[in-house]
Amino acid sequence: MDKREKDYWLVQRYLEGDPEAKNELVSDYGRLVVSCAYKVARFLDDTLSANLVEEDYQDLCGDVWYKVLSKLSSYKAQSKLSTWIVAVASNEVKNKIFKGDSHLLL
Repeated sequence: MDKREKDYWLVQRYLEGDPEAKNELVSDYGRLVVSCAYKVARFLDDTLSANLVEEDYQDLCGDVWYKVLSKLSSYKAQSKLSTWIVAVASNEVKNKIFKGDSHLLL
C-alpha cells in the first residue's frame, strides 16, 4: 500500500470515528500543520504589521487543526494528504487574519 492509499484509509478511519486514527493524523501531520500555520501567519504578520503575539500563533494553530479535521470529509486523495493539509491550513490562517478574528489585526 502506497502512502496516498494509506492516508486515504487513515482519513476514512477517522471519519468513521476511530480514535486511533486521530492520534495517527496528529503524529503524522502535526508538525506540518504547526509549521505551515506559523509560516503563513508570520509572513502575513510581517507584511501587514498585525503585531501578533505568541498566544495568537498558538490560537491559530489550534484553529487550523480544528479546520483540517473538520474538512477531512472533503479529502478525495487526488493529491497527497500533506498537500491538501497545507492548502487547508494556509487558507484558514489567511481567513482568520483577513476576515475572521479582528483581534489579530491592528
